[in-house]
Amino acid sequence: MKLYRMETSRFLSQWESYGMLIFWISLLLILGSAEAALPIAASYTNISATLMTTEGFVIPVLILMVTAMHWSSEHEAGRLRLYRTYAVGLPWMVISKYVAFMTAQTLILLIAFGLMGLFVRIPPGEWITLFVYSLLLVAVSAAIGTLLGAVAKNRIRGLMYALTVFVAFVLLWPTILVSTVTHLPYPLQEDAMIGLLLLNPLEMLRIGAMAIVSSNDVFGELYTGLLGWLAEPVGMLCILSVVLTGIFFSLLGTAKLLGGAR
Repeated sequence: MKLYRMETSRFLSQWESYGMLIFWISLLLILGSAEAALPIAASYTNISATLMTTEGFVIPVLILMVTAMHWSSEHEAGRLRLYRTYAVGLPWMVISKYVAFMTAQTLILLIAFGLMGLFVRIPPGEWITLFVYSLLLVAVSAAIGTLLGAVAKNRIRGLMYALTVFVAFVLLWPTILVSTVTHLPYPLQEDAMIGLLLLNPLEMLRIGAMAIVSSNDVFGELYTGLLGWLAEPVGMLCILSVVLTGIFFSLLGTAKLLGGAR
């Protein structure tokens, strides 16, 4: 608990946290105000889709870079040797730092979304969906970034690994997914789509969040069969399971890598 409090204070005192707070307040207020000012564009497939799409790109790249560079800097500074002396053990140290980071980011998102709610009228259901979507994106991106930082030995490599994962699993993943599935026989395409989505929690989150708020027309034909299923309770449970599995194995891999590092 002492380690958790220390790391939470450390994350909250970093200038990056305040920079992200200012960024989210500005982004949410601009897009939210645009939705309120343009009733003709207030449907989900316009302003709200823009907000969710923007979050889907911005959150992963920011969080991946921040966490990967944080852990790779721990390599450079030689603090891993100090961590091995902690009585809690390395796995619990990794979890404590991750939970502390998530605590700081949750507070940032709560403040940003709270201010948006004060100045922009947003339906409660949409507000909750956007907040949960943002928080889950932060959670899975932070876990993957932590693993990348454990693999990298310096900050330059950590930054390169973070950008590579972002390009492959966020920017190019829909193209890779569709180009792969379309070569399969039509009866197998939907099953193949689901199987490939299970490998990428970031894309699973994006599609699931949009399906929940009924944005059917922003997807291609291959996604049509998935939307109704993902919006149901069993689909939501599947999305949460994929996210938690990704987080678990990322943190487990981090503890294993750091435990064997010298």
